[in-house]
Amino acid sequence: MGDSFKNKKKDGKPIFLTLILLMAAIVFLMIIRQIQNVNLWVVVIFYSMIDMGFLVAMIWGIRTKNKPVVVLSVLLNGVLFIGGAVFTYLLLVAIAIGGPI
Repeated sequence: MGDSFKNKKKDGKPIFLTLILLMAAIVFLMIIRQIQNVNLWVVVIFYSMIDMGFLVAMIWGIRTKNKPVVVLSVLLNGVLFIGGAVFTYLLLVAIAIGGPI
């Protein structure tokens, strides 16, 4: 009985990682808007690392044996990864429009 509880506790870690990454992205977005003259490359690098974290969480979720965790991990991390990639791409377009630093 104790072993099955540990397995269920381990299965939720990819979802927990996804939520932590989502909160970090939102908090960083709110904080960075208040700071003046921030180099956009810092923001691009941060959101690229968050996107890599979403991929890690998706792979980690797929490797679990719990079917609902696999489905939720693929859907949630897939949507968040695509959204983060689009946001990062738009930041790169803004850097390109702004010209050389």
